[in-house]
Amino acid sequence: MGLKRSRSDSLSSSEAPPTPSSRDQSVEVKLVHLDAESAVSDQPAVMQCSLSPHGPLTFASFEDYDVHYQKMHMNRCSDCQKNFPDQHFLGLHIAENHDPISAAKRDRGEKTLHAQASPSSTLKYGELDHVYHR
Repeated sequence: MGLKRSRSDSLSSSEAPPTPSSRDQSVEVKLVHLDAESAVSDQPAVMQCSLSPHGPLTFASFEDYDVHYQKMHMNRCSDCQKNFPDQHFLGLHIAENHDPISAAKRDRGEKTLHAQASPSSTLKYGELDHVYHR
């Protein structure tokens, strides 16, 4: 069968890996600071938003900051700072108000087509997005 190791073959106490009781005091202090419970603070984490068009704002949680970001900074026109509910309406706004090619076409009397309905809106089978002429 197998042979057992004799006690003399095992490590001596000076060569053995340190046990928790034999650790250096400085190591213990470092481990205390790594404890997850001591890292948790009673104060909520504060987020700050310094994006335009407003001054610096602070938020008590990441969720509050995320709601603010979605409402105020996600679909904002960089030219006039207006907010829009989604990317589709922002694109329509830019084409209608800030696109020099569309403006030149309107000045020449050409009709430009713009979809009123968002592609994310639900349509019944067979319905098309309504189109208006400008």
